[in-house]
Amino acid sequence: MDGLDKYQAGGKIIDQVMGALLQSLVPGTNIGTLCKQSDEMLTNLLATVYAKGKTKCDKGIAYPTCICPNNVAGHYSPDEADADSIEQGMVVKIDLGVQIGGFVSQGAITAIVVAEGELVTGPVADAVSAAHYCGEAILRMLRPGTKGSDMTKTIATICEAYGVTPVGGVLSHEVKQFIMFGSNCWANKANKDEKLEDFEVEANTAWNVDILISTGAGEPTAKTGEEATIFVRDLQSTKKDLRVTSARQVLGEIDRKYPTFPFAARSLEHAQAAFGMKQCEREGAIQAFPTLRCTEDETVVQVKFTAAITGSNTVRMNQGYTPYVQSEKAIEDADVLNILKKSTKRRNKK
Repeated sequence: MDGLDKYQAGGKIIDQVMGALLQSLVPGTNIGTLCKQSDEMLTNLLATVYAKGKTKCDKGIAYPTCICPNNVAGHYSPDEADADSIEQGMVVKIDLGVQIGGFVSQGAITAIVVAEGELVTGPVADAVSAAHYCGEAILRMLRPGTKGSDMTKTIATICEAYGVTPVGGVLSHEVKQFIMFGSNCWANKANKDEKLEDFEVEANTAWNVDILISTGAGEPTAKTGEEATIFVRDLQSTKKDLRVTSARQVLGEIDRKYPTFPFAARSLEHAQAAFGMKQCEREGAIQAFPTLRCTEDETVVQVKFTAAITGSNTVRMNQGYTPYVQSEKAIEDADVLNILKKSTKRRNKK
């Protein structure tokens, strides 16, 4: 499969950085500092792969590090001055991605800031368990012939068993070289007002699987007045006639460094980057990824991974991490249990 080695190399880098971040989730640590350090680790590790001779290729961060606490569902990658700090008992989602030669590997894990060996129970344990089994089920369902709608239904069935809710507005996408959000996608949570075109999974495709589960209603919104810190160049916009000099200069830096994939505003070097970014966003040259939050009484957990479907197997790129929890609930649905018993390997058709 084209790019399989690069997807796998990206997955190994993700696991390495995730492992380091897990050790850094100490009460009092600034989340913005951790995001910045994580992006630096990603950049340094990327510099060591596919760097010589014929293997040399473009590499970089495909999705800047986000560390989302408790009810925050996504896109929280703050500057150090504006960031929350890690607290004891906090439920944290770490979400990031890299690209090697345009082949994107993404990963997200959930961690709980408790003493080593401390057992977590209750609704958070239910949500963590549901997310884990949703990931395992989807990995096994990613095979030729599976419909996207079937994966949405399976997530709903598992969440029902654990008494939790899939988070709305989340999509899992097919990924291709330099294409992070392919047209084929399925919803984490069915929405009667948003009809996605159904499809069947095919061999020799790669997928970014994104599963978010909430202990509450699972309907995240952007907080009024909170400025976004993650952006992406609008590839449909050819805006070059920005009237403000700093906006033109910032857009030039974005086009040089981040023409395709999302980036963190903190990574820009221009002295007036913040002002220039606002002008670029106002003119439609870039799009913001606002921080999304569920209600204060909810806790959100996440599992994300990239998987590729070869002729005989479904390969998960990053191995992930599941915190130590104990739920009193269990899956009883026979169809889901049969899915979980399946291997990712398949017999080649003669």
